Amino acid sequence: MPAVIALAASISGCEPQNAVHRPEITAAGEVVLRKGNGAEPQTLDPHRAQGVPEANILRDLYEGLVSESPDGRLIPG
Repeated sequence: MPAVIALAASISGCEPQNAVHRPEITAAGEVVLRKGNGAEPQTLDPHRAQGVPEANILRDLYEGLVSESPDGRLIPG
């Protein structure tokens, strides 16, 4: 669960959206990916979210483990 909180906190950072995202390795050996989101989200409740910052985070949180390619094959999400 702490990894989810760290991910959510790092996703809502203040760096520009076009910033290059590079994973970093912490002293504890954990891999951290910091992803800029622009503005702070107003809510992460899927039923109340209205803006782009909320949609960016919710899309990442609820992405499936697999997706379908244009030719119908299953690919990693």
